[in-house]
Amino acid sequence: MKAVKPFFLGWIFLLVVVSVNAFATVNTEVIALESAVSGATFEAVLKLTGPHNVGNFDLNVTFDPTLVQIDAISTATGFLSSPPAQSVIDAANATDGTGGTIGLSYLDMTLAGFDATSGTDTFVITFSISSEEGALTLTPSGTIGEAPMGTDVTGTFSSANVTSSPGIPEEERQALIDLFNSTNGEGWTHQDNWLGEAGTECTWYGVTCDSTGTHVTGIDLGGDYNSDTGSWESNNLIGTIPSSVANLSALQRLDLSRNQLTGSIPAELGSLANLQSLSLERNQLTGSTPSELGSLANLQDLYLYNNQLTGSIPSELGSLANLQDLDLHNNQLTGSIPAELGSLTNLQYLDLWENQLTGSIPVELGSLTYLWDLRLRSNELTGSIPAELGFLANLRYLDLGNNELAGSIPAELGSLANLQDLDLSGNQLTGSIPAEL
Repeated sequence: MKAVKPFFLGWIFLLVVVSVNAFATVNTEVIALESAVSGATFEAVLKLTGPHNVGNFDLNVTFDPTLVQIDAISTATGFLSSPPAQSVIDAANATDGTGGTIGLSYLDMTLAGFDATSGTDTFVITFSISSEEGALTLTPSGTIGEAPMGTDVTGTFSSANVTSSPGIPEEERQALIDLFNSTNGEGWTHQDNWLGEAGTECTWYGVTCDSTGTHVTGIDLGGDYNSDTGSWESNNLIGTIPSSVANLSALQRLDLSRNQLTGSIPAELGSLANLQSLSLERNQLTGSTPSELGSLANLQDLYLYNNQLTGSIPSELGSLANLQDLDLHNNQLTGSIPAELGSLTNLQYLDLWENQLTGSIPVELGSLTYLWDLRLRSNELTGSIPAELGFLANLRYLDLGNNELAGSIPAELGSLANLQDLDLSGNQLTGSIPAEL
């Protein structure tokens, strides 16, 4: 018998109408119910709707025994026939690649569940399956006795296919285990189900999988907001981010924020082609911002603020065409603001305050037409305030305070019809305040 591995069984509804001469219609449903893991029971339901009194059913269970193994088959109340002998099941499990088939014969004489008003009779067949992957095909057929005429009719009902999933790939499971071991998993505030048996990964705290349970799409291990205290509480991740996280190829969201992570941001994260949100803020990360992050074509949110990052802002970040939020504030970043950031045409929020940035404010930032919040406060920026910032029609907040900006205040800022907050304090500006403001 193969080792039991978790899998997912989706809902399948098949409805076939079988005509019973001119007097009645019997509807049959074959429903595959959901089961979270293999080894648990799987139920196939035959539901008869319409006037009838006796049902004879032959149900063939067909499967590929190299992929699916059936442990047992039992019947629900209402069937007088006995379940198949274990020897029959074992023989089907041992069938070669031509496929295994178990024939089941049921005779309902008790009308269990029969509703004389609606004419509904429901029969349940229960399987226990150990599966790695593959499909079962339930092919019911037989005769239904019709009341009050007593005429038997024969109908062939459609098959229900039940497909199992092998769970997430081994390299993805190992990446999760690496993250656990590298960040003091035993000491996490929330670690429910972590390091459970293979196939349970989608139930681990903070782990989200796709609808088939075959790939990890989200990791949310950031700190939680405590509404009682009105403060954020760490999930107590302590240690470094392992580079193997990059093996989570379907990852769309990675949130490790508000913990005590140290070390550098792995450059390998730049290979997560499906990543849409990267939240590593409020840790103790050091080193530079990897230029490889500029390869994350689907990235919408990049939050690296409140760390101890050094070095310059990679010009490669200007390639993130889908980026909406870029927050690098309160680090130790140096160098100039890359003009390439002006290519982020979908950018709405840009926060670089509390760093050690030098040079002038790139005029290219005036091309960010969706930008509503621009914060460059508390750096060492020099030069004049670009008149091009007056093109930012959606801008609501502009904070350039505590820099070394010189020259006059551009009259073009008076064109910012949606501006709510403007802070230019702590600079070396000269001239008069434009009447346009």
